[in-house]
Amino acid sequence: MKPLHLLMTVALIGLAGCSRTNDYTPPAGATSEDIFKAACVSCHESKGDYTFELKAETDKNAIAMKVTKGSLFMPSFPNIQGQALDDLAAYVQTQNKPQ
Repeated sequence: MKPLHLLMTVALIGLAGCSRTNDYTPPAGATSEDIFKAACVSCHESKGDYTFELKAETDKNAIAMKVTKGSLFMPSFPNIQGQALDDLAAYVQTQNKPQ
């Protein structure tokens, strides 16, 4: 495959995440770890003792917004809301790479 075709293919695959919505809804009583395992672990798997490499200033609100709205490579999860969203954002912070 020519390099330009490969680049275009990768770009289109990446853009697919931008328009996707994941309809996962946490069941009543689900813990943040349960939600993470059900909704996130298929793309965000553990790298030993951490899962993410977040900037130190990344706060829970920024994480919650990314979960709700999605991004270029991540689908949105509009059904994760309220306390479940707050708890998931806090859990993601605990999975950050040790400094």
